[in-house]
Amino acid sequence: MVCGGLAYVAFPPGRGWVGILVGLGAAFVVEFLAEGRRAEAWRAYIGGLARLAANPDNPDLRREALVLGLRYSEASRDLSGRGGYPEEAVRRDIAAITAQPDQVDPA
Repeated sequence: MVCGGLAYVAFPPGRGWVGILVGLGAAFVVEFLAEGRRAEAWRAYIGGLARLAANPDNPDLRREALVLGLRYSEASRDLSGRGGYPEEAVRRDIAAITAQPDQVDPA
C-alpha cells in the first residue's frame, strides 16, 4: 500500500509483530556475537604485537602478527564490508615495532 508517498506493509494483528520481534532479537544476537569476535581478535592482535616487540627480528613473529592483524581487520568490518581497522594500519603497526631507531619516520 502507498500512503502519502510512502509504501508500507499492513501486518496482520499479532502475528506480524512476532516476526518483527524475532528478527530484531536475531539481529541483536548476531551483533553481540560479532562484537565478541572483534574483541577476541583485538586481544589476539595486541598479544601478537607484544610478542613481536619482545623479539622484533623474528620473522615468524612478524608473520604471526600480520595474520592476527588481518583477522582483526576482517572482524572489525561491518556486514557490508566497510569500516573497521584498515589493513594498511596493521602493516604500519608492524613496521613501527620492527623498525630500527634510525629508520623511524619523525612525521
